[in-house]
Amino acid sequence: MNHHHHKIRESWLVAAVHDLNLQVFIPAGYEVPDDVAVTCGWPSRGAIAKRKTLGECWPRSRSAKNINEIFLSPTMDDAVDVLAVLVHELVHAIDDCKHGHKAPFRTIAVAVGFE
Repeated sequence: MNHHHHKIRESWLVAAVHDLNLQVFIPAGYEVPDDVAVTCGWPSRGAIAKRKTLGECWPRSRSAKNINEIFLSPTMDDAVDVLAVLVHELVHAIDDCKHGHKAPFRTIAVAVGFE
């Protein structure tokens, strides 16, 4: 992916986070942390090895900047797939990745429309 295309994708993701927060999360009673960072790409080769992984959210404790960092697989090219994975990872960010996919995660996920 050339640099220009990468930048367009990154700005699209930033806009998507903003819109999802206003249209999906806030009406459901939750708010995406305003310092969340979303990147298209993987932080490590290990993530690429697990090809089934489409998104990753890091807790604040794992980030040098003390923010939730979300990484989305560059293999996805369908906008609907990207948004679904992004919403899933934003739910982790709201929970600061504390509960995996257990009850608190599920409560938020259901509130924002996941089955």
